[in-house]
Amino acid sequence: MKCLSWLGPLVLVLILGLIVLPGCSDEKGIESVMEPEVGDSSPLTPDSLWNPGGPVTLDRGYIDYPINPWLPLNGRAFGRYITNRGYHLGDDCVRSPGTPVHAIWNGYVRYARYNHGGWGYLMIVESSINNIPFCTVYGHLGNAMYPGEGHWVSKGQYIGTVGSTSESGQSTPHLHLGIHYGGYGKPTGEYPNWCCGYNWSTSGWFNPTGFMSYF
Repeated sequence: MKCLSWLGPLVLVLILGLIVLPGCSDEKGIESVMEPEVGDSSPLTPDSLWNPGGPVTLDRGYIDYPINPWLPLNGRAFGRYITNRGYHLGDDCVRSPGTPVHAIWNGYVRYARYNHGGWGYLMIVESSINNIPFCTVYGHLGNAMYPGEGHWVSKGQYIGTVGSTSESGQSTPHLHLGIHYGGYGKPTGEYPNWCCGYNWSTSGWFNPTGFMSYF
């Protein structure tokens, strides 16, 4: 169950770039995680999710939040510009170490290991909903991640916990949630070059809170 009643209806804001570099697709991987369409008679497209100032789209209830209640920090919200780092490519939700984290949607675990690039323990799950392929980035987890690489995960399934300071890459304990458009693009276990917490553009990334609210 989602716990965002305090927000009321949330206008979807999804900033998405459609620049896909040649050679970065993994058709076999995407096919393995394709999901049947849910709710609509015709597939949605990334463009149809861009809704700046348009009608409010109510929560469809398909995708779960990874932590309840979902209370991302305003100062580390998606698209916030941080000096010398760039734009934040996800939402941060501060919680105590050991707080359970759950999968937002069904998918295939492509990466689940310690990453020395500031992520700490990191899991990336490749998924698809309404013919929209995407990868969910769960950053700064604890060292016990479940299931491991190469396994299927279901919506709402327990996948780990918020990591301690030492586990999460020496940061304040929190979950970083990022949602990237497209397939994983690398063999399972190999870190993808698109995965980063900050960049000079938000191109190719969904607003996580808006994405979860829409679906």
